[in-house]
Amino acid sequence: MDIQNLRWWGWGTLAQSFDLKGRTAFWPGLERMLELPADREPSPPVSLEEIDLRLTRLDDRLLTSPRKLLGDEAIFTYRRTRAEHAYGKSYRDLIRLRAGYIPHPPDAVVYPADEGEVAALLAWAADSDIAVIPFGGGGSVLSGVEPQRVHVRCLY
Repeated sequence: MDIQNLRWWGWGTLAQSFDLKGRTAFWPGLERMLELPADREPSPPVSLEEIDLRLTRLDDRLLTSPRKLLGDEAIFTYRRTRAEHAYGKSYRDLIRLRAGYIPHPPDAVVYPADEGEVAALLAWAADSDIAVIPFGGGGSVLSGVEPQRVHVRCLY
């Protein structure tokens, strides 16, 4: 998977296109199914820079141990990565992402390489009183990746 090229506000990668030419029934059918108002104006996603994303609560001192355990390349606190993992990929999630509504972003996103690193990360998190939420593919239709208070999200 091309992680660097994922859409932070939707499904797929930036290189993918979903051309609807010739599919004249698509939008009217979607509007009917979702009961959208007929006079609705399309709205593109807000830019990532426009989102009021709170700063990470994990400082370099706190991240020293997991960086030693997993390596610097496994831990991300970048704005885009945190926004990408703030919600799953359900319709409700994508609407909120596109609107820039991310009140509880993860403080970091972690990519452990194997089971040993997962175990080490979980042990460190337990000792540090930090939550770890498995993200997987992000298909959370039941909001399982969206706790009200979270410190670290972890991708397995």
